Amino acid sequence: MSSATKGVSIVDKIQWLEWSPEAFEKARREDKLILLDIGAPWCHWCHVMDEEAYGNHDIRKLVEQLYVPVRVECDKRPDINERYNQGGWPTTVIMSHEGFVVHGATYLPSPALKELLKQAKNWYDQNRKRISEAAGVLATEAARVSPLAAPEPHQVKELTSEIIEDILKNSDPVHGGFGDSAKFPQAGPISLAFAQFFRTADERLLAFAEKTLQNMSAGLLDKEAGGLFRYSVSPEWNEPHYEKNLIVNAESLQNYLDAYRLTGKKEYAVTAENIIRFITEKLLNPDGGFSNSQDADIFDEHSLRIIMEGETYYSLPLSERQKYGEPVIDRTVYVNASARAISAILEAYHLLQNENLREIALKSLDYLMKNAFDKDSGALHYPSDGRKGTPAFLDDAVSLARANLDAYETTADHGYLESAKKLMEVARARFAAPDGGFYDATLDSDMPPATQIRHKPLHENMAAVETFGRLYNYTADSAYLMIAASTLISFEQNVRNLLEKDLGYMAAEYALAFQFASDRSTKVTIVGSAKEAKARKLLHEAKRLYRPAKIVQLLDPSKDIQLIKAMRYPVEDIPAAHVCTEKGCAPPIRDIDELAKLMIS
Repeated sequence: MSSATKGVSIVDKIQWLEWSPEAFEKARREDKLILLDIGAPWCHWCHVMDEEAYGNHDIRKLVEQLYVPVRVECDKRPDINERYNQGGWPTTVIMSHEGFVVHGATYLPSPALKELLKQAKNWYDQNRKRISEAAGVLATEAARVSPLAAPEPHQVKELTSEIIEDILKNSDPVHGGFGDSAKFPQAGPISLAFAQFFRTADERLLAFAEKTLQNMSAGLLDKEAGGLFRYSVSPEWNEPHYEKNLIVNAESLQNYLDAYRLTGKKEYAVTAENIIRFITEKLLNPDGGFSNSQDADIFDEHSLRIIMEGETYYSLPLSERQKYGEPVIDRTVYVNASARAISAILEAYHLLQNENLREIALKSLDYLMKNAFDKDSGALHYPSDGRKGTPAFLDDAVSLARANLDAYETTADHGYLESAKKLMEVARARFAAPDGGFYDATLDSDMPPATQIRHKPLHENMAAVETFGRLYNYTADSAYLMIAASTLISFEQNVRNLLEKDLGYMAAEYALAFQFASDRSTKVTIVGSAKEAKARKLLHEAKRLYRPAKIVQLLDPSKDIQLIKAMRYPVEDIPAAHVCTEKGCAPPIRDIDELAKLMIS
């Protein structure tokens, strides 16, 4: 059985191949088209299509005669998913051996798939020359870049007001979230709404964020076992799709923690604790790191049958569910998802004051650094199978660097800071684009040129901006600030394009990242020995309280005297917190209550 089928389903009748040069060469040699299936182990309709379509004898024969079947798991190869996904899972794509897309669709029932396989082959046979020429044009376009001059920080455009206006204009005033059909948790707009509410006291922003989070927890939270389902089919958030994904839960956890910080409402803490319960009880692996997802259904991979659909299973109380087992958990530890969970759990430790969460997060981070980090190639995508066949992506590098910075803020251990610096150094070398910003992946030169499509995702690039902005604040090295600024500038037009399409809420991460590359951030520096209880209490309080774009650092005079001098902080016998905001720097603070009062003002 091809390893490409593991974790998606075991389809005995179709011998799926990996996405690889060998698969495309096989298609060229045998004069066949590529049938690309993009799915996920948690995907309900992928199971249905495996059972009803790919298990069909006639379809199997067509695939065997006319196609080279290639299966990609979207979480394992997010780069392929990003480039070829047709709007959902499963995605069905028919390609030439040169990498030109002949046809694309999502879920197809057996009759529709059977007809497509026939028609696509006929159309391809009649248009081979045109397809080959189009593939050549695509390859030329994919290779084209335009250099960008190195910017100055003052050239960065903020665009926060425009993005906020778009959020208020396009959000659902009744149910929260965005859109009038399916609703997905979107952490960025909620985080930005909280940040701007803190700065402006605009109650509309708080109302949007609270309404969204309240309806999410009412409709998507598994009240029995914890954790949020991935999305709702309905705009009211009350028809969940029952898969649970680590990334969705980690990012939403941060939103609920911030809601609790800002409002003091216990309901948000309760939801946060339910998410944490799912992550730590169901997804935490014994050695550290977190499993990626839990299936929507109870699915038998051997018989290709859905034994019990999620809607039925999750309607049962926990005691009844146990009689039927549980949906399969994909135990793959993806670095990007696990790192985001580590960051959120460290925040939960400070706010909920649960020492166990700190231990879980740091153990998981140490596991990733030991098993999914290489000094030459940086972050890996997942640590299974050793280091072979685990390509790293920008998201892995940046998410792991951010987790290290969060651990550095929590522990004051410089080892975490050095790890973050190394990760971003390697990421720059591997992913930097000549026209600014960062590509999501490196290219495989052995693949057909038309498949070598460069992509610069906004979300991951803005996470990189935040990371470089934080590194600047920790080190006073202005080179980091320049990288952050140049990346923001390279995305300005992308953001304006989204605003023109009334999709500015999808650029919330741009406004959030801008704070870290400008004077909008808040820097809290505690000068004192990490061994002193007073210094640790000041650090913990600074981490516990809400403030947007907050950067916390403990500088120990016995280790950091040069940096203390460079940043012009006085060294005194009693630990003190130095708080600098966009309004300026306050006098040294030695009292916990005074620090709290200043932080929330």
